[in-house]
Amino acid sequence: MSSGRNDSTVSRRQLLIGASALGIYSADNIFGLPNRCLAHDLTTAKSLINGFDAFRRQTFAFINFFKVFRDKTPSFEQAAFQQQINVDGYPIGAIAVDYGSGITCPGEPFVAPNVVWVLKWSGKGGGILDNGGAGFVVTSDPGGFAGGTGSSSTVLRCSGEMAGTSNQIEFINNAGAVRLNWQFSSTVPYDGTMRDLRLYRKSDEKALNAGAIFTPEFLQLLRGLNPKILRTMDWSRTNNSNVANFSNRCPVTAFSYLMGKWWTEGVTALWAGRATGNGDYICMNPNASGSGGYVQGETVQLLFANTNSASPPTLNVGGRGAVTIKDLSGAPLLPGEIKANSPCTLVYDLWLNTWLLSAEGRAGSIGALGSGVPVEMQVALCNQLNVNFWFNVPIMYTDASVISVASYIRDNLNPNLTAYFELSNECWNEDFNQTKLCQLRGGYLGLPKKDGRQEYGYYGLRVRQVMSLVTGAGSPPPSAR
Repeated sequence: MSSGRNDSTVSRRQLLIGASALGIYSADNIFGLPNRCLAHDLTTAKSLINGFDAFRRQTFAFINFFKVFRDKTPSFEQAAFQQQINVDGYPIGAIAVDYGSGITCPGEPFVAPNVVWVLKWSGKGGGILDNGGAGFVVTSDPGGFAGGTGSSSTVLRCSGEMAGTSNQIEFINNAGAVRLNWQFSSTVPYDGTMRDLRLYRKSDEKALNAGAIFTPEFLQLLRGLNPKILRTMDWSRTNNSNVANFSNRCPVTAFSYLMGKWWTEGVTALWAGRATGNGDYICMNPNASGSGGYVQGETVQLLFANTNSASPPTLNVGGRGAVTIKDLSGAPLLPGEIKANSPCTLVYDLWLNTWLLSAEGRAGSIGALGSGVPVEMQVALCNQLNVNFWFNVPIMYTDASVISVASYIRDNLNPNLTAYFELSNECWNEDFNQTKLCQLRGGYLGLPKKDGRQEYGYYGLRVRQVMSLVTGAGSPPPSAR
């Protein structure tokens, strides 16, 4: 997005050297942020950050720790969705079965006994917090939500309706805490108003109330690396992405940025209800779908009433015609491969005239939309550190979505910074669904399969298309860029 150069821009050679060094440097330790997720440019002492280790549960970037909570069990999506949650992850009414999420904590300064924590929310609701059995001591409970100051128990139970900014529970973890797990509980009344759930250290409260987003430890670590570019591939869940539309990115207001998203409410809802049939499935139009022909990137979320006895299975949405269902990589589905009563996401591929299925338990698939950390947060981090931004465009993104994300970055990234764009990631690597999708689209174009020409040919074409859209969206850039 830069029509010229500035002091914070790196050359193409420097960029590629840093990217090459990444493969060498990251092999040292796959579990920790300092080793797995950065690479130093060996010739210029500049750094390239890759991903921030969003999936290893050891990166605590956000002051509000709930933002990095993950699905607690593989059955989370089925249990949670049957109880109805909104796209932010909150119950929209009373629930029948408990469900939750959590993080594994590496120790100080996160769960040390002398760290005072704050739990706070708005609306009617609550839940149960567990730290692995070590227990909690409540140090402040003005609303009486957790049993009052001085209460001590293995889990922290809280429920009620908070108002204003002064009502909150403060507590400390007893020695031996190893995790923080949250559970939306059937014992707590919900009326759909719960929101803005926060879990943070008391020492960060002033900064959070002033609008700060990231923990001081995280910022200190990144500043110590002196990066020139942040590559946020893992934060965007680039590999095996099933997100086709910018409008379906994770909301900034979401309870967690790393849990799957279900769009169940309002005019943008993707929920199509229960698909009936035994392979020749039929469902209603979700609110976000039109009444005409299927369009590239159209997305629906639903439950299949039954497993498929037919192969290939098909889905007819709103009477608009039966379309073959394949998995997220474009592979055919055999009889019995569709799981009954498990919520899933399907994205329409116009090139292949196929529904691409994301379902729990399938390789590279989580069932829900895996949109990752909002691009708004990625841009905010680059702005705070004053470093350039490297964004990976999801392979399924529509033309309109490419323009939307590029326009957002253009308008919100600091004007002295440069944005770099890459289409997906490693579209030569057959472990990833994006490579297999490129192969199928290349086959549709009639490209020969030999020597990888299908995936490379299509990928080259799509890169050219995407970069033209990015260039157009970036013109004119802010005057200082």
